[in-house]
Amino acid sequence: MKKIGIVLTMLFVGLAMYAQEPQVLVLKDGTVVKGNVEKLPDGGARVTNEFGDIFEYSADEVSYAGKELSERQMKKQQKAASARDYAAPMKGYKLFLEPGIGVGSFPYNSTYYPYPMVMFNVINGYSFSQYLYVGGGIGLNTCVQELFIPIYAHIRSSFIKKRTSPFVSASFGYAFAVDENYRSAGFADIGLGICVKRKRKGEVWISLNGEACGTWTGALLKVGYSF
Repeated sequence: MKKIGIVLTMLFVGLAMYAQEPQVLVLKDGTVVKGNVEKLPDGGARVTNEFGDIFEYSADEVSYAGKELSERQMKKQQKAASARDYAAPMKGYKLFLEPGIGVGSFPYNSTYYPYPMVMFNVINGYSFSQYLYVGGGIGLNTCVQELFIPIYAHIRSSFIKKRTSPFVSASFGYAFAVDENYRSAGFADIGLGICVKRKRKGEVWISLNGEACGTWTGALLKVGYSF
């Protein structure tokens, strides 16, 4: 009986030590909270620290909840959480604001002359995944002392699920001159650039674009923002 009592005592002590194993909560901003961690049904967590204070965090704030990690494991966990945060699929409506400047070429008496270009686009559409966005846009383009309003369909695609990703874009439609004749011509724009994702929401898009409308062509540098 004495041996059985000793075994049971050791078992209870072991269970108690296991139950008191150091626990930690790692937030997405890098904050580490130590204490008794309780995972909540909605994906969040509740932490009771050594002083009995209770803190609750939502699922959007939590990166890791469980036993205490080594320094190496902690850095790996934080890096993985950051990558997941940047690579999270952003489905749904998305608005692009896209200014740009460049140089164009316009024919006059069979000779092509360079001219400055300034433009601004607003694109509305739907992001189906991390890789595909489809929408429609309208803009203001100035060239050779004239103002054009392009109206077009737009598609763009990012290549990789990282904070910085290359992307391609294409727009096709018509441009209308703001003059007494309201002249119109086919419009096309092809771009290649880099997308930089923000951690919370939105992306910055930087690209070099080739653009054509009627008899003029141009090369533009665009810096846009989507949200």
